[in-house]
Amino acid sequence: MFKEKRIFTMDIVLKVVERCNLACPHCYYYFHEFDGNDNQPIIGDDVVEALPDFLNRSVRETNIQNFNIVLHGGEPLMMKKEKFDYICTHIKKNVLDDVKIEFAIQANGVLIDDEWIEIFAKHNISVGLSLDGTEETHGKVRPKHNGKSSYNDAIKGLKLVQQAYRDGKLSKIGALSLLHPDDQERALKHLIEELGINSPGLNFPRGGWDTQESPTWNSHVESHKKAIQYWTQELVYPKFKYVRGISNVFMSMQSEDFAEYNDYKNALKHHIVTISSEGALLIDDNMFGLADEFSKSKLSIFQHSLKDHFDSDIFQELIDAVDHKPLACEGCDWYRLCGGGALYNRFSKLTRFKNKAIICDTLTMIYEELAKFSLEKDLIDIDQLENILKVNSKVNARGIYQQLTVKE
Repeated sequence: MFKEKRIFTMDIVLKVVERCNLACPHCYYYFHEFDGNDNQPIIGDDVVEALPDFLNRSVRETNIQNFNIVLHGGEPLMMKKEKFDYICTHIKKNVLDDVKIEFAIQANGVLIDDEWIEIFAKHNISVGLSLDGTEETHGKVRPKHNGKSSYNDAIKGLKLVQQAYRDGKLSKIGALSLLHPDDQERALKHLIEELGINSPGLNFPRGGWDTQESPTWNSHVESHKKAIQYWTQELVYPKFKYVRGISNVFMSMQSEDFAEYNDYKNALKHHIVTISSEGALLIDDNMFGLADEFSKSKLSIFQHSLKDHFDSDIFQELIDAVDHKPLACEGCDWYRLCGGGALYNRFSKLTRFKNKAIICDTLTMIYEELAKFSLEKDLIDIDQLENILKVNSKVNARGIYQQLTVKE
């Protein structure tokens, strides 16, 4: 189904603000090995002006025609509204006619007001908010710099976004939440039943084998299991609730077509480019804290294109990492579903990406719980499940790279 699929879309994380109004201790961008405070606080005017030419150059040198541009931070809404509006207008006005641009933001919700809603509506921006569970948990893990909770301000922002969606001003809204071991079932229930977030996304820790956060989180498997069981017991019937991190795996167990789509997504797990506030071309910012070289680059939007980024040594290493199964994953029944896990969870400075995911115990539990539920409810029989799991993926990162970079 996806063997011959040509990829025309690229995710770009555009760092419009590299500062934040919150001080979240789990933040991968400020409070771990990488410190985004070393970068320019607000995206430079020269970077903004150069963006359309960079995109046009990339289109001419690759087979990409569509861009999903995530206006990101830090906290992206800390910039002046006029500049934010100008960035979106300038890009759309100056890219080639056959280039499709879609904008999104990921914000903490604290600064959202009616004027921001109008800007989001004007540019058809998909709005994602970061909300970490119940009021108690969110207050602890997403404090302001003065130590006070950001929960009430974030909920005000959420309600404005939800009302704008009901009014037809916004077409796509969502929320991301990091599951915390002491609050998982309650957190998911709070997001869906009390806050009315229909399809929350679950974030897992971004650390690898050299950090303490991820193995500590992974040790709470029984706590994580409660959230998975809440989903199977309450959110599948009578009305299905899509929860990213659970539902995609569940659906991959139900049909070969969706499993093939999951193969395709796994082959693209590295396919994000980050543009810094100073115009540097970098890999997925989730990896910045893993090793110094991941947050540095000799490439910039001023002289280079995405073709140069794809050809760089670091991006080529990511391609190889996606396509090569870790030794520890040999013989694993669930490998097709996770592809060894997120690259940042596989990394160590000693062996690079040759490891299984540091959160493998939790991932295995999720797959086991979802398979158990599927079999108990007769959604699939054991032979069908085994046939889906044993199929080797028909797509790989190297093949996608060749599709992107070889012009006809």
